[in-house]
Amino acid sequence: MDYSALNEHLTNAQVDQFNKKYPLVGSLSRNYVIGYFVLGFMILVFSAGVISAATGESEGGMTSIIALSVFIVLSAGGIVLTALGAKKQRRQAARIQLFAERNRLQYIRSQEAPKYTGMYFNEGSDRIILNALRSQTTSPTYEVGTIQYSVGSGKDKHTYQKGYVRIGLERNLPQIVLDASSNNGKIFGANLTNLPVDYKLSQRMSLEGDFDKHFSLYAPKGYERDALYVFTPDLMALLIDNASAYDAEIIDDQLFIYNAGKPFDLSNEHELARIFEMIRLVGSKASSQTSYYADANVGDRSQNVVATQGQRLKKRISVFTIIIIVIAMAITFGPSIFELIDSIRR
Repeated sequence: MDYSALNEHLTNAQVDQFNKKYPLVGSLSRNYVIGYFVLGFMILVFSAGVISAATGESEGGMTSIIALSVFIVLSAGGIVLTALGAKKQRRQAARIQLFAERNRLQYIRSQEAPKYTGMYFNEGSDRIILNALRSQTTSPTYEVGTIQYSVGSGKDKHTYQKGYVRIGLERNLPQIVLDASSNNGKIFGANLTNLPVDYKLSQRMSLEGDFDKHFSLYAPKGYERDALYVFTPDLMALLIDNASAYDAEIIDDQLFIYNAGKPFDLSNEHELARIFEMIRLVGSKASSQTSYYADANVGDRSQNVVATQGQRLKKRISVFTIIIIVIAMAITFGPSIFELIDSIRR
């Protein structure tokens, strides 16, 4: 790989030319501007109230002038910061596109998310991929980028961005999920996965060595031997050494590796080199390890399919959801229960 483009000086004309060919997703910058105006307006109202209370003024005069000045300064500052941030994003994206050209990769600035079956590609709404690099000639095929999606609506709408690596496999396989321990949380001692879905614990497998310290592995019931066929000790060692901070999923004929905490920074030479090394080591081994896989429940290898019971893991209600439900019920019915207990005691 030639990484020189990621550190190359680009003229404003080159960046402008890139921006015309690959326009930015405008909603992000627009939301920042709106956010700064809302923040400025809130501070305007708050400042006016504080100053009025402190000086005894109830209207007009110096209070309005000071509050308006605060609003103008904050709003102008927010707009300037947003513009500078957008300019930096354009320059970084232009470098990534130049890197793609020099290394015979396809660059995707933004597009509607493909119909991938990976878990994050079926979350929420308004799904798009951003700053993605896709192989065109190599085997196995691969893609690295950001999946963005929204959850909720109106003022409760939240947008999320997750980094992903997608590696193509030759054969269809049962869904197998690796939940990395390093990016999970705990509440009241309960281990909370950061994955968007929870899977039934009866599908969790224990593997040899230190693998269980780094990952929780889930495979459909009846497909434990298939999971062991795929995750041999050498592949497990590669995952621990190169991808222990990430979650992974095999589904159909794809291997996904997710950076659930944040997107991958494809403008950073060291991070991008580490991603390509992970693809080379983990992806190549996973591809070769699964190239002769066949589901014994099907009986006909030429069909390259997995039986229905192995295609998808069974889901469960998450621990976090249960905790929220319990808290909500306690808030709603708690007072009535205490009144009932008190009346019984009397």
